[in-house]
Parts: sequence; C-alpha cells; structure tokens
Amino acid sequence: KYANRNGKPVPRLAASVVRRLAHYPWPGNVRQLEHVIERAVILGREEISDIDLPEVDPEAPTGDPLPALGVSLPDALAAEERRLIIAALKEAGGVQAQAARRLGLSRSNLNYRIQRLGIQQTELDYS
Repeated sequence: KYANRNGKPVPRLAASVVRRLAHYPWPGNVRQLEHVIERAVILGREEISDIDLPEVDPEAPTGDPLPALGVSLPDALAAEERRLIIAALKEAGGVQAQAARRLGLSRSNLNYRIQRLGIQQTELDYS
C-alpha cells in the first residue's frame, strides 16, 4: 500500500525486522505500526532492516515516555514532520513535486509546510 502510494518497489523485510515488529508492544496500536512501516518504505531501501526502524525497540520500557522527553507534542510532531520533509526532498534531489508524491501531499501543500517549518535550501545536501 505505502510502496505503491509513494512510487517505491515493495521492500523485503529482514528476518530481524519481522521479529522486532512481532515483539514490540505497539502502545499506539495499529496506527503506530502503519506510520512506522510507511516511514520505513519512504526512507528505506529494497530491504527494510533494523536501521530503518530506530523507534521500534522491543527492549524499551512500555511506560509513558512523554515526561522524560521534555518536549510538547506539537513540537515533537513539527520536528518529525520537518525531518521527513527534508529526507523526502533530499531523496528527490530537491524536486518538490516528486517529494510531495512520496509524502502523499500536493506540491502546494508541501511548499506550505516547507515555509511554515522554515526549511531552507541550505539544509538540503543532495550528495
């Protein structure tokens, strides 16, 4: 689903990834799993490996992580949105239309988000 939506080939899952996904408690339920998979597809390669899933740590405590973060939800969401947009732009070589397709956005919506988040051209290293 996410590979087709983002114009990517369907990736393989490494055996270690399957184990991590199966043993993770998924405190955010199915939506959290979907977001993790979509992010890995967008940013990943032909095979999703453990490095593509840094947020899936089966050894992590399952308690409430927010007090330790010291950051508000809006700030955390903006930081993650910024990181994903920059990664998509880098992967697309700076072509906003292509990056927007990969993110499931219109080009104008992507441009709005770039402006709102203050993403500068100098932050995009295409090498």
